[in-house]
Amino acid sequence: MTSAPRRGKSCSICGREGDGNLCKYHEEACRRLTKHYEAWKQRTGLAWNDYLAEISKNELAGRWVREAAEYLLEHEEAKAQRGPSA
Repeated sequence: MTSAPRRGKSCSICGREGDGNLCKYHEEACRRLTKHYEAWKQRTGLAWNDYLAEISKNELAGRWVREAAEYLLEHEEAKAQRGPSA
C-alpha cells in the first residue's frame, strides 16, 4: 500500500504537514507568544528577543511554545544579520 502524497508544506520546526512554514501546533504557539508578549513586557521590561530567550528556556512552558520561541528567536537573529533591507 502506498501512502497518499502530501498536499501541504512541511513545518520548519517539526516536519509535520502545514499550510505555511509551520504546522497548526507551532503556528498556534507563535500566535500565543505574540499575544502574551505585551503582558510580559509590562511586567518585566524584556525586549522581544529576551522574551523569546526566556520562554525557550522555561521548563514550565509547553514543548511547542518553547520550540516556537527558539524558531522565532533564530529568525529574528537572521533578520538582524541581513540588515534593514531584507
